[in-house]
Amino acid sequence: MRSTWNRILAYKAELILRSINLHDLRTVRGILNRRGLLPAGHVLSSCNLELLSGLFLSGGPTDDRGGLRSSPLFDAEHYLSQAGSGAAAKNPLRHYLHQGWLQGLRPNPGFDPLWYLRANPDVRVLGCEPLTHYATRGRREMREPGPRGSDPAGGEFPPVLPQVEPTEPREDEWDALIPREHAAEPRVDVIIPVYAGRTEALRSIQRALAARNLCPAEIVVIDDASPDPALAMRLRHLADRGLITLLRNEGNLGFVGSVNRGIRLHPGRDVVLLNADTEVFGNWLDRLRNAALSHAGIGTVTPLSSDATILSYPIRLRNNSMPLELGDRELDELAAGLAPELVEIPTGVGFCLYIRRACLDAVGPFDAERFGRGYGEENDFCRRALKAGWRSMAAPHVYVRHYGGRSFRQEKQERIEAALRTMRQLHPDYGRVVARFIRDDPLAPCRERLDEARVRRAVPSAVLTLGRTSRATEEPFPGLWLLPDVGPSLGRFRLEADVVPVAPNLAPVDLRAPVEVVAERLRRLGVAEVRIAEGWTDGRRAARLLSAAAFAGIPASRNGPVQT
Repeated sequence: MRSTWNRILAYKAELILRSINLHDLRTVRGILNRRGLLPAGHVLSSCNLELLSGLFLSGGPTDDRGGLRSSPLFDAEHYLSQAGSGAAAKNPLRHYLHQGWLQGLRPNPGFDPLWYLRANPDVRVLGCEPLTHYATRGRREMREPGPRGSDPAGGEFPPVLPQVEPTEPREDEWDALIPREHAAEPRVDVIIPVYAGRTEALRSIQRALAARNLCPAEIVVIDDASPDPALAMRLRHLADRGLITLLRNEGNLGFVGSVNRGIRLHPGRDVVLLNADTEVFGNWLDRLRNAALSHAGIGTVTPLSSDATILSYPIRLRNNSMPLELGDRELDELAAGLAPELVEIPTGVGFCLYIRRACLDAVGPFDAERFGRGYGEENDFCRRALKAGWRSMAAPHVYVRHYGGRSFRQEKQERIEAALRTMRQLHPDYGRVVARFIRDDPLAPCRERLDEARVRRAVPSAVLTLGRTSRATEEPFPGLWLLPDVGPSLGRFRLEADVVPVAPNLAPVDLRAPVEVVAERLRRLGVAEVRIAEGWTDGRRAARLLSAAAFAGIPASRNGPVQT
């Protein structure tokens, strides 16, 4: 039945994505029945209603480690005021899980389930009921429960962690830069079109200049007739010092026109298109270039980033503007330490796109006529490149901060929608290909390895506890928690680390798996000790975990009473 639960919710999410009128539940049920997804008499029986009742109605833990406070998430009185009497009154929570959330009925005044799905595409793809996701993961990840940011557990929504913001470089940072002298002619042009956003643009340029790479490269900045005199003056000063090559457009050409001008500057070189709202670190260019040259058929390479749609990290398909437990430079260092495993992608993402010159020669420049103001130009280029035999690859061992839509921010949404319409006309299969990539998610193992690396860094020699203990706050060092999961992962256990709250790629642990599989998972997480919470009632699962610990040579012990 667990697979049925997953298929039902996945299909319901698909219906939402297709904007089908979900208020007609007879139609929905008919479709589900015809597809064999709804067993006779099914009332989400595969969902452990007792677990969810405890999660939503009792309030769960009294602190935020479990994603809950003492107030209930499911307000039966409020729910019945929308659902009315009848079937809903017999068991409001069951009614909500079975059909109410699909109708957009709110489990409490502050939580909007359909809005939550629209705002979190990764949850739609996962196929998880929205409130379940918010209770177990979303709140820890600082996702908003509704458009007004009200708190579903009562009171005001807890203050959101401050967003990561760029800072303008200090004078001593500029002074520390010296013109590069390479024994060989530059092999790569790093092209940075600039218009507005002085702080972001200058920080982006400074990071690119300060990065240390073996590959000789030239930083080519294109001033697209910026209206900011202070920005233009700083760019001229950097050019006078020999730090950058500066091209100034007499009139505003737009992003694509500026990029094409930069591409034409040195016809024999590879190029990197780098947005003026990014930050690069370490030997980022060496890693991208090595990836691009690793196979003759690779045309473009794109790194992971905080805001890169299908290449976003840690949460895909969204702008990860929240700070993590480590800085961007440290995150890139962790990524660089992973195996450089490339993953083929349906399109590169233009915030940081390495393009081989041979690919440019075969495909031609970006389409300035159709995508002149930006958005969609790299998607069109990559689809044309694929037809010419060139592949686009993701480089998960490179991480670049992207602040998102700041360098060319005017009319952003309109440009995106126009670009999508144009892409549908030029490449009718584009939407289906991207949807298939999102569904299959071949980058999931790469994101998981990076999550695991963050856990090992933040929680060295970790103690992993099955169940929460009342002495959790008294631990002398942070630990890992293994907690029963719900929803599509019912029967498995989710991992939580208090000091790494945003780690959505840690796959649930299935204690029914072969003992050597669980043992390998413990090793990858750097677990040094396993504890079973005193009062833990599932002896069979506890025995499986203890066997895995013994197989891995990890000591095990008992802890305090389970926290309620």
